Amino acid sequence: MQYRKDIDGLRAIAVLLVVLFHVHPHEITGGFVGVDVFFVISGFLITGLIRSGLRDGSFTLLDFYARRIRRIFPALAVVLAACMILGWFLLFPADYRNLGKHAAASAAFIANFTLLQDAGYFDAPSELKPLLHLWSLGIEEQFYLLWPALMLLTWRWRRGPMILACAILAASFAWNVVLSRSDPVAAFFLPTTRFWELMVGCILALGLPKGALQPLTARWPDRGAAKLCDAASLFGGFLVIAGAMLISRRSAFPGWWALLPTMGAALLIAAGPAALVNRQLLSRSLLVQLGLISYPLYLWHWPILAFMRHYHFEHPPDLMRWGGILLALVLAYLTYRLVETPIRRGAAIALKPIGAAVAMVLIGCASISVFAAGGYGQRFPKEIGVLFNDDDNVAKVFVGSGLCARAAHQGRFEFTDACDRPSASHAELIAVWGDSHASNLARGLVEVEQSRRDVRIVFFATMGCPPIPSYSYTHPHLPNCPAANRIAIEKIGAMTPDTVILTANWGHYDGSAHAGLVDQQSVHEVVHHLQSLGVKRIVGVGQFPLWDHAVPQIIVRLYRSGRASLATAGTPPAIRDMSYVEPQTFVSDQRVGRWFMSAGATFISPLSTLCNDDGCLLSLPGRVEPMVRDEDHLTNSGSIWFVARNEKNLLGEQGRRAQ
Repeated sequence: MQYRKDIDGLRAIAVLLVVLFHVHPHEITGGFVGVDVFFVISGFLITGLIRSGLRDGSFTLLDFYARRIRRIFPALAVVLAACMILGWFLLFPADYRNLGKHAAASAAFIANFTLLQDAGYFDAPSELKPLLHLWSLGIEEQFYLLWPALMLLTWRWRRGPMILACAILAASFAWNVVLSRSDPVAAFFLPTTRFWELMVGCILALGLPKGALQPLTARWPDRGAAKLCDAASLFGGFLVIAGAMLISRRSAFPGWWALLPTMGAALLIAAGPAALVNRQLLSRSLLVQLGLISYPLYLWHWPILAFMRHYHFEHPPDLMRWGGILLALVLAYLTYRLVETPIRRGAAIALKPIGAAVAMVLIGCASISVFAAGGYGQRFPKEIGVLFNDDDNVAKVFVGSGLCARAAHQGRFEFTDACDRPSASHAELIAVWGDSHASNLARGLVEVEQSRRDVRIVFFATMGCPPIPSYSYTHPHLPNCPAANRIAIEKIGAMTPDTVILTANWGHYDGSAHAGLVDQQSVHEVVHHLQSLGVKRIVGVGQFPLWDHAVPQIIVRLYRSGRASLATAGTPPAIRDMSYVEPQTFVSDQRVGRWFMSAGATFISPLSTLCNDDGCLLSLPGRVEPMVRDEDHLTNSGSIWFVARNEKNLLGEQGRRAQ
């Protein structure tokens, strides 16, 4: 294929959008659509190369994959190795274990499937995953595995590849639209909902004889062809920029929204190198040079930003983030000149792809060993390693996927048979209804139930959904709250528990752009509704402390600065802190306390147990264990400790008889 400088310029625009989004996500809200532009470019170039080879009889699958290995593996191997080495020194065991898993998945080009499997309410924040961005590389490689063979099979029939490409595009786009509504996370990561974007580029390469519109419009008089191409390039550029500005993480993406960047990229490619935008902007030397290093720049920039967040702890300032991007540019240039170019250019000897493939296998095996070893916690002193041993935390079991409550496919909600498990006929029934903060009571209450025969506990817990029947807000990435609460209230009405405990992350539901509103009227309504169902006792549990960062990391930071002791000899003092507690914690607790008490319900303030004038508990008193596993969910031990000190108020008469 004839080299087109403007396509390298379009690559530069795509990677700039992604980088700007990662540096300033609140300003460039849809910059991640640069990946969709990359998909169209990949489909166009790869299909053009395959078509040329098939026409002159030089195409073989072996040669194609050898070229892909020389193009993709070297730079990726360098970045993966650098991340694993840096992670050894900077990351805590759980984070390093996850990095090992993601590095192994990236080496096998299945990162999109691994990230989809990990996605969920209790997943680590995306900005702390150094290899999060490699999901797109996985989709491209999955495309490379399938499309060349399909083209080879259909080439003998006239228009066979074009018909197949159109069929794949139609099926993939339809599935993308459907799944974006019911399971947007899966729609984002699955290749079946992304292949249509690559197929847009494929159809361009198959349908345009020379990769541009000019040959088809050359007969137009009065420079009509040139004007049409200029208009196509202008409109294409407008669509790409509009997508970057209008789309956000809250959009049901990809869905219909993805048409903006993909159609924009398609128009820019189809317009050809002589079109206005392509000639005046995309073919500029600076953009072309940036496009040449766009692949290593894409690989380097996100790990650097992610490791900065791990090291800096707070959100890195603008100067630091832009310094990281400058470093990524330098590393991208060095990778392009010293790694990519020597391996891609020169004689296509067999040792180059074989060596690159062997390097990738070795990195994958090393990454698997890191995952299997749990992140090599022995790198840290024993007193630090113990802080990160809560992988089986009950929050993951009781909320969203376990006892009594299950969110299926992030969109539907149903309760399991565990809701109606048998118990002693004289047992008092206690129902816990809430969002993920119900897990803060789960482990402790189950301990109570197992140690006694007069209490039965059931849970109705849905992540992101407060126990408010009138709560109508539904986040696109969380279960359907109205449906979940409707089923919960029906179950409670059928069971008629003796006590219903209502708990939630109350401060989150402030009516902002990311949540609905819970106010005094809605709290009064749920209390009165439960009373009308015959519930004898209603308990509202207030706001648990909200921390700025994951509590185990806060403890280590305080330990390293000399502000906390983790001595295992004797009885270690409780570690408290106030500087990392979000101020809204106390405001939310006082406000919701007034609402519950004015409605006639019993109210328990978690802050009265967990906080005092010296701060809120980060660790369990007398034990080297964190009280909280992340920013606001108690550990197993923390739940048991908290419930033991509030059993009387939580269970009422049953609690008093047990004292």
